[in-house]
Amino acid sequence: MALPDAGGGTVPPTSKKLWTMAELLELAQESEREIMEMRSDVTEGLLTMSGEALAMQHEILGLAGSTREAQDGLDVLKAEALAMRDEILEDCSPREVREDPDGVKAEVHQGKQEEAPGAPGHWKGGTQPLPGQA
Repeated sequence: MALPDAGGGTVPPTSKKLWTMAELLELAQESEREIMEMRSDVTEGLLTMSGEALAMQHEILGLAGSTREAQDGLDVLKAEALAMRDEILEDCSPREVREDPDGVKAEVHQGKQEEAPGAPGHWKGGTQPLPGQA
């Protein structure tokens, strides 16, 4: 049986089911429930991901603090190493042995005077006589 269409003509019969208003209303309500469940699942997933993101942010901030502390420690070690290097370079730099008018020999090193080996007072625990003074 042909059905009337909006333009005044007829629509040939089809094998498709015709929906009643009650069936359409029930279908709409079921679709709405499914959409609400999906929305709830998505919201729950977003909240979970947000919580995980906050936990990761907290962990990253903790690591950044640890990294800053480690960097500060490395800076201190670097400064100590540079100071030690400077001391070693100073100790290993060439020295000049000079004799003062009284005949005492002393090593001159970057403006400092130290007793030369063999000079009185050079050895710990006593003095060592100069060559020829026995």
